Amino acid sequence: MVTETPDGKLILGAEEWLWLDATKQYVRARVDAGIKLSTMGATNIQSFERDGHDWIKFNNSGKSVELPVERWIKRKNGEQKRQAVVKVRARLGELNELTEFALTAGKGIVLGVNFIRDVATVDASRKFVQPKSN
Repeated sequence: MVTETPDGKLILGAEEWLWLDATKQYVRARVDAGIKLSTMGATNIQSFERDGHDWIKFNNSGKSVELPVERWIKRKNGEQKRQAVVKVRARLGELNELTEFALTAGKGIVLGVNFIRDVATVDASRKFVQPKSN
């Protein structure tokens, strides 16, 4: 099965297995070239301050995670709430990237343009194209 293009870009299916260093496990991720910023579902979200910087604590895939907040973004649906953006090291096939994820209430991970730009192309008719990386 072909897993990269002739020019060396990885081919990603509509869904892929993604290794997250923050939770030390593989999770199913949906790949969506139509969104700019990748999102990560989170529950029990709590923001706090550590050494004068904003941090966030949340649960993802049954694991508790604490990370510094890279930045805050305002939600587009008119709510006054702001959304935390964190950086998480994520591996997918040969890609090993420190990637920004916007935390969203709920479950699931969606990889957006910020993860796949310039290094991968999406074939939505396929799933789990890339092998789990070791």
